[in-house]
Amino acid sequence: MGHAHSQEHKDRHHTSMRHGSVDLLAPPQLVNLMQRRLSGTTEGSNIDKEAFQQYFSNPAQGFGKLLYEYVNRQSQSKYSDAADTTDGSTRVRKEDFVITAKSLLSLSHSKSDQIKFYCNLYSKGEDKLTEEDSRQLIEAAYVMYMASMGFRCEVTETTHAAIVANFATKLSSCKDMNAISYCIQCNCPDLLTGMHDWVVLLLNAEANPDSLQPIEEERLPGSMLSYPLAWLISCSVPATYTVESTMKSAMDKTNNLRWDHWMTLYDSNTKGLSMNRFQHHTLSYKGPTIMLVTCSGGYLFVIAVDQEWRESTQHWGGSGCAILQFAPTFKSLEEGANMMFLNDRSRSLPKGIMVGKNNNSPVLTIDGGLTEVTHTHGMKSGLESIEVIGCGGSDAIACQTKQKEWELRQAHRQRKVPLPGNWDENPDKFLLELGGIKVNHAEQVRDNY
Repeated sequence: MGHAHSQEHKDRHHTSMRHGSVDLLAPPQLVNLMQRRLSGTTEGSNIDKEAFQQYFSNPAQGFGKLLYEYVNRQSQSKYSDAADTTDGSTRVRKEDFVITAKSLLSLSHSKSDQIKFYCNLYSKGEDKLTEEDSRQLIEAAYVMYMASMGFRCEVTETTHAAIVANFATKLSSCKDMNAISYCIQCNCPDLLTGMHDWVVLLLNAEANPDSLQPIEEERLPGSMLSYPLAWLISCSVPATYTVESTMKSAMDKTNNLRWDHWMTLYDSNTKGLSMNRFQHHTLSYKGPTIMLVTCSGGYLFVIAVDQEWRESTQHWGGSGCAILQFAPTFKSLEEGANMMFLNDRSRSLPKGIMVGKNNNSPVLTIDGGLTEVTHTHGMKSGLESIEVIGCGGSDAIACQTKQKEWELRQAHRQRKVPLPGNWDENPDKFLLELGGIKVNHAEQVRDNY
């Protein structure tokens, strides 16, 4: 996403598993603790290669090998025989591990430095990431974020692996490491924060990979969102959409996934693809939402809306609004205020949903019948599904439920009090509709129950 958005992410309050509330071990203490774990003694000047790699590769396979190779590369710049021992085995020097530990622990205060370090780790010291390097980096980042939250999982072909591959392709297309770092900071600034959280827990010997709980479901309950896709979205949108989980973590000292408080408000696959049903389940929700739009051609758009949905003749939305394309390629399309437009009543304006700051050329348009999506410089695709996810937590849901109950009572009340004359032919009704007022709102509410 844009520079302003990435800056907002830099300021995001992120609570990790436990290490934010404890003192980090001093490197000499840390290396002695690590050496006891890796070789059963604090004597000697080396750490065993196999034990080192095994310790740091759980649950992210291959991470320990990359970290070991990084330490050796640093060693070789100082010692010509850094990786050799008299018995022919390969070991890491204690002092070199201390230097690496200090370097890793110092990354906790800078997302930019975290991005550069871990990208360099997966590029094996090269100034560019291959597509395979990028894929392994993203998958490890997801697995290690979940581990930092207490869960063991993996990316499979059935859990939106193609979405991960799309972002990997974007990273591998960057010309050098500076461009890769900028790309991550602008599009997905929290991509590697969970990875670093888990590494710090490992360094402090606070991580217990054997106690991680398996993820039994591939998707969020009642949602099209897989866990990897939910994670990638949570890394890409502003803090507005994830703040409740981090606040809960800070208050009750438990681990909450960034999307724990998300709840599906409307899913066209189960509730029907119609504007009436969309509005019934989405309006009156006083919290931020994320809308997923899938259409023919394999397109998936993610629209982050930081204000309550409303039907209006004017554009609306705060600075935290954004639209991203996750498939068939990953793109951050636009962000900022006054991007949203929803009209279903006014006859003088186009009906449907428009997303984008330019009224004459919006980024994405969904027609009033929810059948067609216009995107990518005028390309038209058939609309396949819409899902709207509420990110405001339990309070927003309770408020919406209360509003719906009030509307239902009003609908029953109007059913008992007939209007004078034929209201459908009354000129006052026509004038009210021209002004954008929903004069039949109560009847529509009643029909939806």
